[in-house]
Amino acid sequence: MAIGDVHGDYDNYLAVLQLAGIVDGRGRWIAGDTHLVQAGDIADRGPDTRRIIGHMQRLAREARRQGGRVHNLLGNHEAMNVRGDLRYVSEGEFAAFANRRSPALRDRYYRAWLETLAKADPEGTAALPADHRQAWDLEHPLGWVEHRLAWDPRWDPDGELFRWALGTAVAIRINDLVFVHGGIGAG
Repeated sequence: MAIGDVHGDYDNYLAVLQLAGIVDGRGRWIAGDTHLVQAGDIADRGPDTRRIIGHMQRLAREARRQGGRVHNLLGNHEAMNVRGDLRYVSEGEFAAFANRRSPALRDRYYRAWLETLAKADPEGTAALPADHRQAWDLEHPLGWVEHRLAWDPRWDPDGELFRWALGTAVAIRINDLVFVHGGIGAG
């Protein structure tokens, strides 16, 4: 069984696995020695990337106990998150990373950013418009800092989602089939 491009949509991801007989109604592995290939792009567009990855990790343990396997492949959206290309990250995805400490963490990050700006250009902070902080907060919603800490190795080389992505394959061969996200180019 192969599934790809779930893009943060936990409910539909789980519905497909149930329909295929991979999991039961509570999301537990029931497929025996089946191999499940998730062909990349768990991330972006929906709010539940972290939830899906956590579920896939649990399924991998459950499958192994029954002689099955779960294989996660790296998609371009996982690579984009690692590199800091956030153009497809949804507001709900950032919100899923937020917690009660998020306002204080974002404030600390903002202050550190201002200090870096002041060191590089001492007059630069004086030239910022009065509504700069409000605009900055819109571009950096609560959960944004935590998202970066989880994905971006420049922020945290031990980030949970970076480590997960680092452990995924780009391609896998099972018997006579090769699985890869997005295809293999000629060049």
